[in-house]
Amino acid sequence: MPGMTRDEVETKLGPPTSTTQAPENAAWAERCHWGDTLATLATHATMPDQPPTPRVWTVWFNDEGRVIEVEAANFDRWDEPAPWAPPSKPAR
Repeated sequence: MPGMTRDEVETKLGPPTSTTQAPENAAWAERCHWGDTLATLATHATMPDQPPTPRVWTVWFNDEGRVIEVEAANFDRWDEPAPWAPPSKPAR
């Protein structure tokens, strides 16, 4: 998939469920997600600078619109909290 254009990716996966534009001086230009839920969309909207959750497919594009990295959803980590989320139970 690296080197593919966004149009080629969308032909295979359909339109992304969310996108993020890169912060200044990032190595990527746009990050797209496939498989967002209401929870991941809310997190993405309130904290766009956070890393993507392992619950979605993520594709990073360079400023030429070509894939530079792909991260598949990791369902083995489905029960893990997002890296920025506090633990669900207080420590005792």
